[in-house]
Amino acid sequence: MLSNLSKSKPHFLVIVSPASGKKKGFEIWRDEVCGYLEAADAVYDELITTHRNHAKEFVSNMSRSLSHYSAVILVGGDGIVYEYIQGLFSREDLYSNNLLDIPLVTVPTGSGNALALNTGNIDVSTAIYAILRGENLKLDITKFERNDKDSNSANIYSLLSFSWGLFADLDVGTDAYRWMGDTRFVYGTLKEIMAQKTVLAKVHILPVIENQKIDILKSDIDIRSSDTSVFEKDSEGKLVFDENKGWKVIEGDFLLLVICNVRYLSADCLMAPSVRLDDGQLEFVYIVNETPSKTKLLEVMSKLKDGTHLSSTSSTSSFLKSVKIRAFYIEPLTKSSTMVVDGEPIPFGPVQAEQFRSVVTVKSQPISQII
Repeated sequence: MLSNLSKSKPHFLVIVSPASGKKKGFEIWRDEVCGYLEAADAVYDELITTHRNHAKEFVSNMSRSLSHYSAVILVGGDGIVYEYIQGLFSREDLYSNNLLDIPLVTVPTGSGNALALNTGNIDVSTAIYAILRGENLKLDITKFERNDKDSNSANIYSLLSFSWGLFADLDVGTDAYRWMGDTRFVYGTLKEIMAQKTVLAKVHILPVIENQKIDILKSDIDIRSSDTSVFEKDSEGKLVFDENKGWKVIEGDFLLLVICNVRYLSADCLMAPSVRLDDGQLEFVYIVNETPSKTKLLEVMSKLKDGTHLSSTSSTSSFLKSVKIRAFYIEPLTKSSTMVVDGEPIPFGPVQAEQFRSVVTVKSQPISQII
């Protein structure tokens, strides 16, 4: 039940996922976070989720506008963030009530805490600091739109990453081991390296021109509208990728295909070290038409911890590539396999996505420390 919100006190919406990670979310909220809010004389309303998509359903269907809240606190992992964002973007009052200006802050209790890591909220203590004294930061967001006629899926909005192939299988394939925390990714990495499965695809990308500055859309322009898209269609409604407008294509067998909106995908995975949170750019990291040895792949994985896997002097640079992009379209040329957005599996099929600069507000540690 929602409380009568005070206009004179900070008031928060708190969404707790007790099933995240090692299932300590509710205890951490009750025993560690709650007391600090009360000491700060704050008002809060809480939702303890009981099933998958509970947070999405709750946020989407709230009769009272979220604009009454000072911030939204998400206690859990990246899954609860994903649900909140999908619910937020389904609301009719998203722009009319300036809901994208309401900061969200994550208290990391999941097995994957990428948003928390990338905003400097690396543990419960730093998250509490962010709640009470953190700085507001605008994050880029990636809009995924299904372009295949057979898909009735709604658009997806992402703060973190897209993966297909090795990293997607690693993420979803270890879902049953979430209780292990980050250790599950070590187990999954070894398993996937041994398998060395590839996916065949044609990937259209719109690279960022050197020193290009991406514009921030006006605050009243709805990115859910197709009018904001960089994608063009012909008279028959088919997508057109004009080389004269910068589009390029990469085709082949992809062993690794990861597209990042953030630097860290997990505590031990600095996948895209040069990414900024607010520049309107994605980083496409990939291995295509190459068959590196298992030893070389293990070297890549070991270098992910400090981000040196993409260094031009690294021995992995001969087969591991990256490019900054604004948009992409993936045409699968292989049988159905796992595709993942922000750690959540999505329906297999063509993927159309583009980046929008500085859209969602989060509370972070001092901005100078994280970007």
